[in-house]
Amino acid sequence: MDHKKEIVKIMRGLGHQHDLYRVFSDSMEMIALSISNRVDREQCEAREAQYLNVAKRYTREELTQIAHIYSHLVTAFEISTSDYLGEIFMDLEISNSDRGQFFTPYSLSVVMAQTQIDDELAEMIAERGYITVNDPAVGAGCTILAFADVMRRHGHNFQQQCHATATDVDIKAVHMAYIQMSLIGLPAIVIHGNTLTLKEYGRWYTPFHVLGGWGMKLRRKARARESEVALDGLANTPREAMPEGQIELFA
Repeated sequence: MDHKKEIVKIMRGLGHQHDLYRVFSDSMEMIALSISNRVDREQCEAREAQYLNVAKRYTREELTQIAHIYSHLVTAFEISTSDYLGEIFMDLEISNSDRGQFFTPYSLSVVMAQTQIDDELAEMIAERGYITVNDPAVGAGCTILAFADVMRRHGHNFQQQCHATATDVDIKAVHMAYIQMSLIGLPAIVIHGNTLTLKEYGRWYTPFHVLGGWGMKLRRKARARESEVALDGLANTPREAMPEGQIELFA
């Protein structure tokens, strides 16, 4: 079964009664909220209210179809990793409704990721136990998905040896990236915010981030880094001085 085609078929069916762009956006939001509410207890109440607010636009039968979309996504990721949601968005031909937004082809992102996987990366993992990656304009998460996929192909366990921080100003993209990173089991924080102005509107923690205790790990790393800076007598850290073990990715 081609699960991507099945999702497109379901969404087009729902588009007979609703605006297709709205169907896609609402489906992404409800799925993201459902995942978040399983692990993020602090934000659960507000996000559950938001879920119900979105869900009331649809009938019970239509909500069942959206649940089937989620089921197809889960199964697709069990088979292989790809930027399914970015591809679905493009297949639905609704990109013009979103000011010409397009998503990087997954195959290109894999090629880009392969340039980052080398002996130095293996040494960083061996020395520190894990690496961190950052994408300041994540889109649907294609670049980070590809990086995790290539890590796996080279024998690294990205679920334990990699943590991602991703940002996007578009909440729809945040939902897409959050869903896909959650479904591959990647520890990650997906930030709804503007990388240029540093304004932040919300944070989404993947299940593996929460269950793996990554909040504490990252805080320990930040404190260690601050101590190093203080010992070195540095008043300001240059922009080019990335935290050790961090790789910056661009879509």
